[in-house]
Amino acid sequence: MLLEIDDNKTIGDLQENFNESFPFLKIEFYDRRYRSIKDYHLLFPLAPNVRVETIRKKHDPGICTIKSWYRVETVEEDLWNNFGLVARIYHYIGNRWVVLTGGETLSPKLKPI
Repeated sequence: MLLEIDDNKTIGDLQENFNESFPFLKIEFYDRRYRSIKDYHLLFPLAPNVRVETIRKKHDPGICTIKSWYRVETVEEDLWNNFGLVARIYHYIGNRWVVLTGGETLSPKLKPI
């Protein structure tokens, strides 16, 4: 998938585009990075109506390429390094969303468990 990123988009726009290609996953964006994987739960996800321009320091528009075989950490790092966006990717398991670990891929074979 190609995730088009520019300052006029909202968090909800990015989430909808991501979800079209990965319907059993969800992506959340945060206003700052966490220090370690243990700290990510201390941050609150941004609301869907927040404009991308208000949360990032890098304002160049561009395309983030995301393939199903990409590792989660690769996608999250690309969003940070190229667009200044802090993201976490989740998979629905049982009755709750669980954060995917860095080594897992975005395989479209993932379905709710």
